[in-house]
Amino acid sequence: MSADKSVSAILAATHQTDLLLIGCGVGLTLGVTAGILYPLPESSRVKSLWFKALLSVSGGLSTFVYALSKGAIDEMTILWVAGVAFAAPAAAEALHTITVGIANIDGIWQSVNGASHDDINAAIAAYVAPVPDLTPRQFKRFFVLSGLDVFIDQNLPALRAANPELYADVVSQLDGGTVYFYDVAESFMTQLLHILPNAPTVDFEQLKQLWIAQATHHIAI
Repeated sequence: MSADKSVSAILAATHQTDLLLIGCGVGLTLGVTAGILYPLPESSRVKSLWFKALLSVSGGLSTFVYALSKGAIDEMTILWVAGVAFAAPAAAEALHTITVGIANIDGIWQSVNGASHDDINAAIAAYVAPVPDLTPRQFKRFFVLSGLDVFIDQNLPALRAANPELYADVVSQLDGGTVYFYDVAESFMTQLLHILPNAPTVDFEQLKQLWIAQATHHIAI
């Protein structure tokens, strides 16, 4: 038995390079096969099986040649050849996507439908962030800080006596929401100030800023 092991060891040592070359060939074959069969996204430009095969073979052979140039072929070379051959089509697709993305980004700054840099900068400067929505607690705080709560509370009894339907609408708008939208609230307050007598003058821009501040307010108690 020991003699057989010695012969096997001698043969392996003698033909180590041949075995490694065969291993690289097998690894290349497996890697190319896996690279061809591995599905890429539907939008991929690498669709042809022949093109995928070309990429896989080129990747695997390039890895093998690189290892030769370093003068060191070992078991890891087999794995590298197989791995690069498998990954080459996907890597090519990723490289194409990145290149197109960079080109598109550059194109956006160069021209957006013929727009100049000044046009783009003007559009950025003109951007207005959307007004946040408020929770019932935040809306209640906004309403109290605006001072409108006192005015409306003073007028609600008379409104209830004169127009119960309108009174119900007002109360439901003030107290019945689970989320409050600024555009809806502004429209509601504008109509209410026209309906109720002796309405105060309201600066809606200040009200908007007060509304926005409530969205990030944290209770101190």
